[in-house]
Amino acid sequence: MNDLEAMVLVVDDDPTFRLSMERFLRVAGFQSKSFASAREFLDYAPDDCPTCALIDLRMPDMDGLELQRELRRTGRKYALVFLSGHGGVKVTAEAMKGGAVDFLEKPFDEASLLDAIERALTRDAAIRAELTAKADARARLARLSTAEFQVCELLASGLRNKEIAAALGKAEGTIRVQHWAAMGKLGVSSPMEIAELLKLADR
Repeated sequence: MNDLEAMVLVVDDDPTFRLSMERFLRVAGFQSKSFASAREFLDYAPDDCPTCALIDLRMPDMDGLELQRELRRTGRKYALVFLSGHGGVKVTAEAMKGGAVDFLEKPFDEASLLDAIERALTRDAAIRAELTAKADARARLARLSTAEFQVCELLASGLRNKEIAAALGKAEGTIRVQHWAAMGKLGVSSPMEIAELLKLADR
């Protein structure tokens, strides 16, 4: 995925390292942006493209692990790769437990870094695809009236029109009309597809 549609963000307080990484990433075919601190990174509004972040572990004010925790707290999903000359089993374990894609100790070889970036971008692309699918599911479900949504929930649970009518105290004919109206609005052809939409919207 190393093309101009992918963005690699570098967060490191060492200006020499940031410059070398920018050059390396440019040669590798990636767009990149660099940040001198975690705070500066948190102020950045990400572009709408597959993105990963290379984060130094030790930085003043807020270190890499603190930044990772802040990103989780605020619901900002980034595929993170940690870079550090001061690793350790405990720190590495915490970073990976927090969802990091990899933890590379400086000095690292270019092949390992490129592999980590590719895996991080692949993960980010998958996350973005799921978020898009969730948003689409919610938008489609929002087209339904309250009554149609109730019918959809019961259809998804495996009930038939007659059983739904009994559960809601309505005529079966009314339920049948709401059933087909809901499926038309959602663009689905079976209760199974309705169930998948509901699961996706709730996930």
